[in-house]
Amino acid sequence: SNIYLKRGFITVGDLSQSPVYGSIGQMYVPFGKYSTWLVSSPLTKTLSNIFGRAIAIGYKGDNFVTPAFVMHGDSKEVDNTSTSGSTNDHINAWGGNAETNIKLSNDNKLTLGAGYTNNLADSEGVLSVLEYVTATYATLSYNVQNLVPAYDAYAKLELGENWTVN
Repeated sequence: SNIYLKRGFITVGDLSQSPVYGSIGQMYVPFGKYSTWLVSSPLTKTLSNIFGRAIAIGYKGDNFVTPAFVMHGDSKEVDNTSTSGSTNDHINAWGGNAETNIKLSNDNKLTLGAGYTNNLADSEGVLSVLEYVTATYATLSYNVQNLVPAYDAYAKLELGENWTVN
C-alpha cells in the first residue's frame, strides 16, 4: 500500500547543549513569517509559502535565530544554451531567514526579521498557477525561463500580555 504523507521531517539538535540544529524531510522551508489571527490565510502566505523536500540548518542565539535551507524545487529553469531545451535538474532552491527579538521593557517586545530565497517560483501559490496554465495546454510542466529571487521583511510588536501587532 502507498502512504501519503503531507509533511514529515526529522529535526536534530538540543538547544540546551548547542545552538546549532538541523532538519531534513518534507517541510515548509524557513522563508518569511506567516502568523496571523485571521480566519483565512493572508495573501502573502498563499503566494509565498515554500514547501518541499529540503535540508535546513539553523543557529539559535539568545535573542536571534538564523535558519537556512537547500532543496530540489519543483520548478525547473530552462537551459537556454542547450539546443534541446533541456532543464537543469538539480538542487535549485536555497534561502534563509534571520530574526531577532528586542526587549523594549518588561512587558514589551519587538521582533524583526528578514529572509531571502533564490526561487519564489517554488512557492505553493506560484506552483498552483503554473499547474493551472500547463494543464490548459495538456503538458504538466513547471519549467521557468529564469529563477525568481525574493526578499521579505516582517515585524511584530508585543505590548504587554494582551496586545500584539503584526
